[in-house]
Amino acid sequence: MLERTLNTLGRNDVSSVVLAVNFMADRLKKHFGTRHGKMRIRYSRELRPLGTGGPIKLAQRLLESGDTFLAMNGDILFEEDLSKMLERHKKERSIATIALHMVADASRFGLVRVDDAMRISSFVEKPKKQEPIKGLINAGIYLMSPAIFDYIPSGRKVSVEREVFPILAKEGKLLGYELKGYWTDIGKVDDYLEANFSILKTEFPDEPMVEKGAKVSDRAILIPPCLVMKKAMVGDGAVIGPFTVVGEGSMVEEDARIERSILFNDVHIGKFSMVLSSIMGDGTSVSRDVKLDEGTVLGAGVTVGPSLKLEGGVKVCPHKDVTEDVLGPVNICS
Repeated sequence: MLERTLNTLGRNDVSSVVLAVNFMADRLKKHFGTRHGKMRIRYSRELRPLGTGGPIKLAQRLLESGDTFLAMNGDILFEEDLSKMLERHKKERSIATIALHMVADASRFGLVRVDDAMRISSFVEKPKKQEPIKGLINAGIYLMSPAIFDYIPSGRKVSVEREVFPILAKEGKLLGYELKGYWTDIGKVDDYLEANFSILKTEFPDEPMVEKGAKVSDRAILIPPCLVMKKAMVGDGAVIGPFTVVGEGSMVEEDARIERSILFNDVHIGKFSMVLSSIMGDGTSVSRDVKLDEGTVLGAGVTVGPSLKLEGGVKVCPHKDVTEDVLGPVNICS
């Protein structure tokens, strides 16, 4: 995800990036280093979580100039030219401009209300869901002028959405800009799956993609869009796809079926098993004749015994053994 975001920023002529890191900070530093393409990367580490505003304040010392800068959430994917957003931000001399996105149901995000000039007037936090509410939501992408730092206190957890933006809106210094291109948030399992499916459909719409080093039986059936990564193995009669990723080093045995699912690395799926609309973490192992139904999520290292059925939104924490049928929704962590 982060690589895709950085690629999008590169296409927007971003030359320098500060990554605000906490969880998995060392792994991120090892993976990305100090450059991505032509972009310079630096790191601002939170010793404790500081919300959405604290990391921006902490990164102030690393910003290279006193000019407008871009801040954004790490759990979104988007593909759009932001030059018009920047142009409008500077023209209106706004302290902050929020990218907004139209969704069919804003109940899980919260509505943003704007006037005719796209000045943000108020926020409606996650309206009660009686029926789907179409509207503009905060897309988690912000253009900010240096004056924003006067509104963010130091040394504590700060929410820009609840503590900073309402003040700017009241002062008439908060602008909205509608993003009309591709955008998605992956805060939930369904969102994560749909983001993968969208990318598969875009990049491999007509032919299955089998990476070099993967071994796929001539008697297997691959239905696009799907991706079989290197070192993976797919046995006789197995059906892969549509909308499926088989991760690096994973094995799908004979006559198993995987559909609308994501298998991470080194996953093992036994003979005659069926996996539908599910996510398998690294090193998970599913025995033969198992059925994993829609909404199943197995954490890393989970094992599922033979001839079992998991359905209705079962989520299993890492390194657990499942030895009986489970009807969800339920989280198995003990």
